[in-house]
Amino acid sequence: MSGTGAWNTGIFEAYRLFPNGYLSVLDDDDEYLPNHLTYCVTAISASTVAVFQRLIWHNDDKSTMNVDLTKESLTAENFFVGNPGVQGSNMFFKTQTLVEIGGFDETLPNATDRDLMIRFLWKNDLNNITVLENISVIHYNHKKPKVNNDIPRKQIGLDLFYKKYKAHFSEESYKKSLARAKAFFSYNPKEQIVICMPLKNAEKTAINAIFSVLQQTNTKREIVLLIGNDNSTDNSETLLKEITSQNPNVVLLNVNFGNAYLNRNYLNEYVRKNYPHCVLIGRLDADDVIYSDNTICQIETLFDKHNFDVLMCGNKQVKKGIILEWENKPSKKLLQNDFLLNQLFEMTIGNPKAELPSCNSFIKPTVKTEYPDKASAEDHWFTVLLLLQKENLNILIDENLLYCFYSLDGIVTKKNREDDNFFKSRLELHSNFKQEMSLFGIKSNWSSYITTKGLSFHIANIQENKRKLEKYWSLTYPINNRIEKEIQRLKNARIRLLDVGCGPFPKSGVSHENYIIDRTLVDALANEYHKLLKDNYVDTYGQKIICCDVEEIEARFISCSFDIIYSKNALDHTYNPIKAISSLINLLVNDGVIILEHYVKEGEHTNYFGLHQWDFFIENESFYISNKTKDIIQNVNTLFKIVKIESVYEGNKIINTIRKI
Repeated sequence: MSGTGAWNTGIFEAYRLFPNGYLSVLDDDDEYLPNHLTYCVTAISASTVAVFQRLIWHNDDKSTMNVDLTKESLTAENFFVGNPGVQGSNMFFKTQTLVEIGGFDETLPNATDRDLMIRFLWKNDLNNITVLENISVIHYNHKKPKVNNDIPRKQIGLDLFYKKYKAHFSEESYKKSLARAKAFFSYNPKEQIVICMPLKNAEKTAINAIFSVLQQTNTKREIVLLIGNDNSTDNSETLLKEITSQNPNVVLLNVNFGNAYLNRNYLNEYVRKNYPHCVLIGRLDADDVIYSDNTICQIETLFDKHNFDVLMCGNKQVKKGIILEWENKPSKKLLQNDFLLNQLFEMTIGNPKAELPSCNSFIKPTVKTEYPDKASAEDHWFTVLLLLQKENLNILIDENLLYCFYSLDGIVTKKNREDDNFFKSRLELHSNFKQEMSLFGIKSNWSSYITTKGLSFHIANIQENKRKLEKYWSLTYPINNRIEKEIQRLKNARIRLLDVGCGPFPKSGVSHENYIIDRTLVDALANEYHKLLKDNYVDTYGQKIICCDVEEIEARFISCSFDIIYSKNALDHTYNPIKAISSLINLLVNDGVIILEHYVKEGEHTNYFGLHQWDFFIENESFYISNKTKDIIQNVNTLFKIVKIESVYEGNKIINTIRKI
């Protein structure tokens, strides 16, 4: 396709011959300067996975261009947009790291360097990468036939690249990437609006629903209807195959879920992965009909004007074939917590006019919210989950636009009313939203305190105890005793350790005579801590704290990245410790362990001052977390089936050991 087969042959043969060696790449039309390999080899340390040096472009017109490569620029996000300076001939890797990510992707006709670097950066710590800023490679940017000069082939490659990675793009990086592709390669793909339709045994209603999509007029974008047929036993599949054979914009997927929420989530994710230029995802049930022929056109116009992340509009309800007089329209007051809470309460007592217009939402593909596993009202849950993100999402509520004629005669709805799931789910939703309101209040106070007073304790501490504290940064400071015990149980020569909420002086330790410890430090105040340390002349020996809220840590690391995760007096200072623990479990390898050291009921002890909004304690031999108002009291042991939790008191501390099984 693009030389990748030859590169991979070399990579895997080199690994067979020299499993502990390093590998350098040189394109057949580029040139190493005399000391390139010497510089690379000299820069190798025990933990080095790659060394990159800057290159210079020599153009056909005799002009040159220096490529400014820095360590800070080596992010997957930058490689989504373009190439910040690592391409072919300035690649120097520990061979094992290329084998671990499968080498180059041989299915791509181009963009292979970017693809390789994205996967490499996802898997490897930036601290183990060296960037030398001297120029040591010449790239000859000639106009002879080569991969990037074949524009039609380049456009095909970009299609594949976006299809592979679009789900990981931020909206900003996608726009930048698309603008670059258009400028350099005349890449101008057609955008889509995709309507998702989960379907089961709907031969009597599906045709009207489908044709209400096909009849949409005056849209600038391509309209695609994606149908998930979930083991229909009636004549639905035959009808659908006939329709899809005549309409290329109707796509049929035969699925096997048996649950509407799984089907909905699958279709949404399918869109993200297979329609990289989709701008909006909508939904339409197989017994509903879009309100008019220009409804999608109106939604498209709203999108172009407001660039919303989420649109909520209304519907007309249909019962036993009769269109009801009343219009189910959303109120903009749904963005107010008290109003939404009252609506949810009214739903629990059966008020039909309080029902959320939950079938009438459109979302950008970048909105990753999923339908939850609920026997009833999963669409109402989905709507509430969207509304809870109003601080981060641009949610547009159109109080006048009607999206569809919505049937009240669904088989599942009827069954849920009969077996009481209908009201049980609504009661649970109301209770859940009350808890989320408490979490929202805690997060607001947490953010305010972090911003205004987050450093106050540490400033005083470093002024009084600098000499005692700076030893924690030493590369010879011994590993924490609890961690050492778990290391011996794991029996690995190299241990990947994550210290969460490490503060300006990490207490986990980093040295052991029998093991190599790859330690990663994370704290929400990392940037402020590094400034504090610099101002007070504390040597961190090149170690860096990554800035990240623990609740968002899964966005920074891939699953199963760490053998041991350690946190001391930190998780009870987060705004959502339950979510934090869930995220940390996902980052843990199988048989790995999380060690938590915290004070018992510190929130109660400090009268819930500042960051101390949570109580950690043991009850009936289980690990509990609660807040001040006690509307959140959670037995952590019952939450996660893939771990075993052991909890003990040591004086005024609670020690939780969470093992992934």
